[in-house]
Amino acid sequence: MNTLFIILDCAVNDGKIYVDNTCVTLQTILPYNTKYGSNITFRCKSRLLQQSVAGFKFCPVELCTPGGWTDGYISCARTECYHELLSKKYMGTRSCGFSGTSCQLWNQQSPHIHSHVSSDFPDLDIDLAMNYCRDPGGSRGEPWCYTTNPDVTWEFCEIPQCAGKVYIKDRMINRFVFSFSAGYCKNGICGFSNTYLVFVLRGLKRNCY
Repeated sequence: MNTLFIILDCAVNDGKIYVDNTCVTLQTILPYNTKYGSNITFRCKSRLLQQSVAGFKFCPVELCTPGGWTDGYISCARTECYHELLSKKYMGTRSCGFSGTSCQLWNQQSPHIHSHVSSDFPDLDIDLAMNYCRDPGGSRGEPWCYTTNPDVTWEFCEIPQCAGKVYIKDRMINRFVFSFSAGYCKNGICGFSNTYLVFVLRGLKRNCY
């Protein structure tokens, strides 16, 4: 009789994250949990004043899955925050909940059925809302999304308030939270002009030009 072994553990994280702006200061990542379901959450300590919108659809969470660690995509653009009482106007491009699980497309009814229509979204078209975090009609008071996990209907997205505290109260225990600093350069240019770079978290710092 054969025995099936299920490995519920990820290998050591490669310490790489994708960023859409090189004007950031990264710090060495600390020990983290490699058990299945754990995640590493990245948060900006400040906004990048010279960058108005995110350069790509992003998820600032690396999640330990049966297939290994998911990729982390981070943006500290100015629009990646929401104003209190105006959460329904958030139009950023974060596309995962706080756990790192991808968001369901708003124009789909699977795995979760909902009744939201185009007029509920600041995009004015449910197709344009894609699977971005939103608060349609201001229904929950902060950006959220339906998840692609059939067992979890929806999650908040941990979008920070524009004038609020940087650090958000953790909604999960089994995770590690890592913060990095957005840079402020006199001429508004940091490092190289390339975007979609991969940074290794080993104290790397981009100089201002």
